[in-house]
Amino acid sequence: MEDFNVIAIVSLPSGVFLPYAGVKTNVLFFEKTTSTKKIRYYEVDPGRKLTKNKPITVDELQEMIDFFPEKTESEQSRFVHIDDINDFDLSAKNPNKIKEITHLPPKEILAKIKANDEEIRKEVAKLEEILL
Repeated sequence: MEDFNVIAIVSLPSGVFLPYAGVKTNVLFFEKTTSTKKIRYYEVDPGRKLTKNKPITVDELQEMIDFFPEKTESEQSRFVHIDDINDFDLSAKNPNKIKEITHLPPKEILAKIKANDEEIRKEVAKLEEILL
């Protein structure tokens, strides 16, 4: 961080390198000029699950390519000042994409489990009739 200028970190979704690797990947762009002052994070999100037969397309990357020269923040792009990075953790967690989680009350969870169990019992009974 002191010897290189980390310009940007682009976060690619899991599956971008299938069939060889299915993990999420971060690409670092840096130059040997000055020390890092701020880092631009960009998250590529095709909005679908990538598979070996349905890989990421150039069109899905085009938004990132077009947006990269811009110096603005968005839902996919943000800047982080070097003073805000703790312990050299460069992970690309995007605070602009907060997923709201709704927790059901325990009684509702239990009711859903019971309903699923009953459905499973019915399907198993049908299978037994077919096989016997």
